[in-house]
Amino acid sequence: MTNGYLCIASLFATLLAIGPVSPAFAADAPPDNWKEARLIESDKPKEHVEGVVWKLERVEVESRSVGQLSHPVAKLEGEFRKEDWILVHGETQIELESGGKFSVSIPLQAEVTPVHFYAISPLGIVEDEKLVVVFKGWDAYQKKVRATLNPLKNAFFVGLGLTSMSYTQSRVQDFSENAITLRAAYQSIWIPPRWDYGFTAYLTLLPLTSNRPGVTARFFGLNARAGYSLPVVKEPWRVTLMGGIYYASMFVSGAKFGYSNVTGPMLYPVARRILSTTDSVSGYFKYSPITDGLAFLAVTNREVAAGLAWNHQRESGKQTSVSFDFADFYLLARNVSLRNKTFSLALSLGL
Repeated sequence: MTNGYLCIASLFATLLAIGPVSPAFAADAPPDNWKEARLIESDKPKEHVEGVVWKLERVEVESRSVGQLSHPVAKLEGEFRKEDWILVHGETQIELESGGKFSVSIPLQAEVTPVHFYAISPLGIVEDEKLVVVFKGWDAYQKKVRATLNPLKNAFFVGLGLTSMSYTQSRVQDFSENAITLRAAYQSIWIPPRWDYGFTAYLTLLPLTSNRPGVTARFFGLNARAGYSLPVVKEPWRVTLMGGIYYASMFVSGAKFGYSNVTGPMLYPVARRILSTTDSVSGYFKYSPITDGLAFLAVTNREVAAGLAWNHQRESGKQTSVSFDFADFYLLARNVSLRNKTFSLALSLGL
């Protein structure tokens, strides 16, 4: 076997040598300590309504779902003993049961969530009741939700992008083009919780404008990759070292230039940070040496690329992604040098 494919085999052998994660990593699972919060009343007289009595200092926290998204909610219980007055939270009057008993559900926004009630008399006098709910299990709850809504689990995306490219080649007039690109991607967990894999494909769907009338260029690319996320990097961050193989080709109409059937291995590190239970940002870098059949060409023959993406999980559980990508492809072979630079902005939807 020649050097090109030996490199690919060596890359995957290195990844496999790291080994699957053993059950010992169960220690990374979130502790089940998110089901209780603490209610703290204000010690300022002007921030307390005489006649409001809270039942418990420690309150129950429930997980409530909207679609496939979950949120922690604290259930506050108390009594309101002020005849003819009403108690309001937000814009909603609280319904009182016999003896003035009431309960209200408060969505928790962070480890400390401020809560504000108003007591209003028949004459329009307003008194404030201010307190905070302290939820020490906030981080544990977030980890629990992230484990359930792992964005890598069987995620399939299809999208459209606006791509701008500039192409140069020896003894050929420079060429530039703007086009609509069709993109598709699949990513999933191979061996939980550390091993990932994925595929990406793109195709120029519709050339829009070019600097050479009657000349258009279309591109097709495909890559497959797998990798291992580093255990030393803790949530909300995730860093995955990936490697794989790629294929790229260019199709030109109205002129003779371009490249075809380019293949090789690639290095593909990825970093991701979760911002909330519904949002995350990610970035990648790709280095792809170019091979000629089974042998490497000069080290200067390569494609380097990088990209950033913002991902939002919709109520259905599917994701929406907005991404920006840059790629720089360079090849020197048979005394012909060519270079292609592309910028792309895309919107993709999870299916």
